[in-house]
Amino acid sequence: MRLAARRTALVLVALVALLAPLLVSSPAEAGRRTRVVAVFSATQVALGTPVTVTGVVKDRGKRKRKVVLEQRIRGGWRTVSKGRTTRTGAFALPVDTSWLYTTRLRVRAPRAKGAGPDTSKATWVTVSPGYAPAGDPNAWSPITQGMRTRFNPCRSIRYQIRPGLYGAGFVSAVSAALADVTAATGLRFVDRGLTDLIPRNQGGPWPAKVDLILAATTVAESAATGSPLESTTGGRAGPHKTTWGRDPRGRVALVKSAHVWINSTPASPMTPNRLLQILKHEIAHAIGLGHTESPGQYMNTSTAAFASLPLRGWGAGDLTGLARQGLQGGCVRRLR
Repeated sequence: MRLAARRTALVLVALVALLAPLLVSSPAEAGRRTRVVAVFSATQVALGTPVTVTGVVKDRGKRKRKVVLEQRIRGGWRTVSKGRTTRTGAFALPVDTSWLYTTRLRVRAPRAKGAGPDTSKATWVTVSPGYAPAGDPNAWSPITQGMRTRFNPCRSIRYQIRPGLYGAGFVSAVSAALADVTAATGLRFVDRGLTDLIPRNQGGPWPAKVDLILAATTVAESAATGSPLESTTGGRAGPHKTTWGRDPRGRVALVKSAHVWINSTPASPMTPNRLLQILKHEIAHAIGLGHTESPGQYMNTSTAAFASLPLRGWGAGDLTGLARQGLQGGCVRRLR
């Protein structure tokens, strides 16, 4: 009896020794069945420079795998682009360089039938402006002191335009100004057409599915807004309605709607360049930036400071503040 029991015990030990490597290594082996290798064509580029990430997804099968290019922003990873490999596992994905950032990017292959997931090594990529931003990079402020105010950068901002007396030239200037804001923030703007509405400072009618209204208005017309323009004022802007939200840094005033008013009957002539510069200044107010007294910034309290700035660029302080308002600052969720 004792001999039989001993033999049984030896058999069990042998079985455990045989199965243990299989039991322990199965998850690891499943992880090793897929390996993603990614190489970026460049990692430090000027705004708008084409960049591609290429590589291979290695697994045991001959199949087309899904691949996802992801970018690290504050609070997590966001999807930049998607694609599929060839049957040999090769892939090529475009890298978005339409806005300024310094972040990590990686390529992920999701789990597939018979193959585990894997993610490439994260790579730092910097997209920089094609000019040297002027002034102090810390020269910026929020529109409301002591409180951060932001749109949710992970959703598109839908806008309408009231051209007023400026006509088609105003529409073109708005498009250029929004493009410059996108370049500095990563915010995306979606055109919802024209409107006749001059929004009030607070309350009043507001169209559905519109987040931002940019309205050219005369001094006389602006009287109905509750915050009339003066003849010497180029424009005025800010959030129209906010609610409480939260981003990775904490509580924030989440902008639900915002307005921009531009004076179409100013005391001084409004040249096309001046119109573009004032629009940039006011749109930055609408997305949450305040004034600075520092020279060389579009958010300076005086429009005279604009003369030293590149027409399609920003000051160093502007860029710091705009980056905080944009994608690099992370998504904002509404608090219930």
